[in-house]
Amino acid sequence: GLILLYQLSLKEIRSFAFYDCPKLTTIEIPRDLEYLAPDAFNESKNLDEVIIDKENQHYIIENDIIYTKEKKTLVLCLEGTQRKHISVPNGVEKIGESAFSNCENIEAIELPDSVTKIGSCAFANCTGLTEIYLPPYITEIGICAFSKSSLRSIYVCGNYSVDDRCLGFCSATVRHKNTARG
Repeated sequence: GLILLYQLSLKEIRSFAFYDCPKLTTIEIPRDLEYLAPDAFNESKNLDEVIIDKENQHYIIENDIIYTKEKKTLVLCLEGTQRKHISVPNGVEKIGESAFSNCENIEAIELPDSVTKIGSCAFANCTGLTEIYLPPYITEIGICAFSKSSLRSIYVCGNYSVDDRCLGFCSATVRHKNTARG
C-alpha cells in the first residue's frame, strides 16, 4: 500500500504512527514535515520505499536510511531493508534512538570516526549483526543500545566504557582495541 502525506500540511509523525502496518510499502513525506519519530514505522517490515519531498528542510533519504538534512544524525534505517552491509557516511555524528532497531537483514554496520553518540535502542533487535566496531571518539551510548541483538563482540576503539545498561539482554563480549579494525 501507498500513503501519500504530501497533500497534508503535516508537521510531525509521532512514535508508532504506522506501527505494524504489513501492507504499507511506500510512504511520501511532505516538505513541511519537521519531526519524524525514529519508531514511527516500527514493525512495518514491508515498507521499502520512503520518498521525501526535495523541498523538505529537515530530512533526506539515501539507500533506505533517513538522515537529518545536514547528515549529522542518522535518524532511521527502514526495517525491511535488504541491504546486508551499511557503511555510515563520514560526517554523521549521532546514530539516533532506535535508528537500526529491528533491522534483521543487516549483517555489518561500519561507523565512521565522526560518530560520537549512539542513541538508546539504536541497534536493538538487530538479529543479523554479530559484531560492531565503535569509533574512538564515542562520548555517549544510550540505554539498551544493543538490546536483544545477536552481537557476539563489541569492539571499542577508544576509551569509552560500555556498561550493562548499554547492553540490555545482549550477551556480547566487549573488547578494547587500539585500532578500528583488524
